[in-house]
Amino acid sequence: MWILKAGVLYFAIVFGAGFVIGPIRILGSSLVPGIGNRVFTSISRKACQTLNFGRSLTG
Repeated sequence: MWILKAGVLYFAIVFGAGFVIGPIRILGSSLVPGIGNRVFTSISRKACQTLNFGRSLTG
């Protein structure tokens, strides 16, 4: 049962982070057109990878 709880918690953390990072990426690329969408996409991708990799180190 603890595996199911851990999986649900992990899903909630990653989904919540994506829910927060996604609008920042979209709004950032539209508010700062000089930087462009590619920079904000790469920043959000690195943030999600860090979150996933950091979680795998603790498990």
